[in-house]
Order: sequence, then structure tokens, then C-alpha cells
Amino acid sequence: KIFATRTYQIPPTNIQKETRYLRNHHRFVLRQEYRYDDCIGGKTGYTSQAKFTLVSVAKRGDLELICVIMKDDSTSHQYTDTKALFDYGFDNFSIYPINELENPGMLEASPMFTRFNPLLSKTESPIITDENGYLVLPNSASFEDAVKNISFSPAPEDKEGNNIIGKISYTYMGKYVGGANILLNNVEKLTLETKKLNIDNPTKDPKDASGSKPIGHLYPIVLGIIGGIFILILGLYYIFVERPRLKRRRAYYKKRANRRMHNDEFRDL
Repeated sequence: KIFATRTYQIPPTNIQKETRYLRNHHRFVLRQEYRYDDCIGGKTGYTSQAKFTLVSVAKRGDLELICVIMKDDSTSHQYTDTKALFDYGFDNFSIYPINELENPGMLEASPMFTRFNPLLSKTESPIITDENGYLVLPNSASFEDAVKNISFSPAPEDKEGNNIIGKISYTYMGKYVGGANILLNNVEKLTLETKKLNIDNPTKDPKDASGSKPIGHLYPIVLGIIGGIFILILGLYYIFVERPRLKRRRAYYKKRANRRMHNDEFRDL
């Protein structure tokens, strides 16, 4: 919001009695002389070491790029160079939402889901990836070309809702191209309530019994449930995150097939 503002007024203060008027000198923001419709903000600058500088931000679809021009002796070529770099980035690179590629809702087949009623929902898995995670690849590459790395980190606090339990990151040709947090949706915990039976007077309402204590034989059951949940989480993660999703991915990339072209210059970046 700040770098997209054209003008701003600082009202008088107890130190400065007069109103101060500020103006953004970025020509893409002012849309004067030079114009780039995808530009959403920027800042000009100058220092003795960096000389004339120009920082610009442009967004096309979900892809947002930042361009920085430095060490320029004048401002005459800054905007044309910025425009050329933006066009190169938008024309040769694509952005991929990780949650649509990795989450279980996009899974076409799984041994846990058959023609019978499933025990677990494919669209309501407790393990998901952050919806704000993306990766950017050249159009000559596909999602399968990216190398995936998964790291786990226990949540510092087991709270209700989404807990970060790890991170999934991607590299392409040795360069980091994107990533997302792995989330565990911790639903509200169920409590097990036990009541003491009134054997002497079975007709008496059990609600009237006092001094209720947990029944001893329930402890192994509770421990078994906890162990089962832990194993279930590991199994869900393996099935929903690690299992190949080739059929769905091919359909996803088919939409972008017309945009892919050879990009030999990527190795020089």
C-alpha cells in the first residue's frame, strides 16, 4: 500500500507546524511517460555506492515478481530494462499452488478408499499443506522435475486447529523454487467419562452415585487409542502426501502445455 501510493500528506505535529507533501517518483506508479499495467508498486532511490536504483513489483495472475535495478549512472534506461525483465519472467515461468498438487482431495486412487464406504474422508484429511505455498518453475519444466524434500518439526504447543508439523520444499537444478508448511488439523479432543455402577440398588439412577473414579480396565483401551491415532497420522501422511499423483498432475499440466517452451537461459540465472 505504501509503495503504490502516488502522493501523501503528513499533517502538522507538535514539532513540525506545516503540512508536508510527499510524492512518489516511480513512473510506472504515476503512469506517466513509462507505463507497465502489471506494476503494483515501486520505489526510486540513489546512494553514492548503489547510484541510481529502481525497485518495482509486478503481478500477473498468481505470479508476483520483484525487479531491482542498481548501479545505474542515470535513470534513462531503468524503466525499459525493468519492463524487459518483467516480460521475460512472466513469459518463461509459471507458478504452481502446492496445496492443489499435494493435498489428499486431489488424490485419484488410494488403497484406503474403495467402492465401499470409506473409513476416512478423502476431502477432510487432518494433514494438509498450507494454502499459501507455491513453487515457480520455468515453462520448460514440469512439477515432476522438481526435487521434493520433507522435514518434520514437532509443534511446540499442541493447540486446537492447524499445527505446523513440518515443511515441504522443492528445488530445481539445485535452486530453491518454493515450499509450504505441513499442517495437522487438531480437532477438539473427546473426553471419556466413566461412572460407578450401583450394584446394591440397580434401579437407582447412576447420576446419584458419588465418588466416581476411572475404571482400571479402560487404561489399556485409552493407550491403544492414542497409539492407533499416532499410527494413523503416519499412515495418512504417507498416503496423502507421498503417494504419486500422476493422473491428476497430467491433467493439471495439460492446461499449461501451450505455455511451455525451451528455456536454455535458465541455467545462467
